[in-house]
Amino acid sequence: MRILHSGSHKEMSFELWTSQGAWFWGLIIPLSTRGIIGVALTEAEAIQEARAAIEELANSSYHRLGSDALGHACSAG
Repeated sequence: MRILHSGSHKEMSFELWTSQGAWFWGLIIPLSTRGIIGVALTEAEAIQEARAAIEELANSSYHRLGSDALGHACSAG
């Protein structure tokens, strides 16, 4: 596994990688020890899902996320 792509959206960065035909995306939530990982069928879907997760975090108070909010963000993909 190697990082194939990294990008940013709304000042948060994400990374993409592929394994066994699936595309994975991951991001670290700034100022925390938390992150989110998702999986998609294509690279384009992975980028879209990573950006959607960032949008969701940006529209919430992500610096105060509880486990329920983080779990919701994880299941969004």
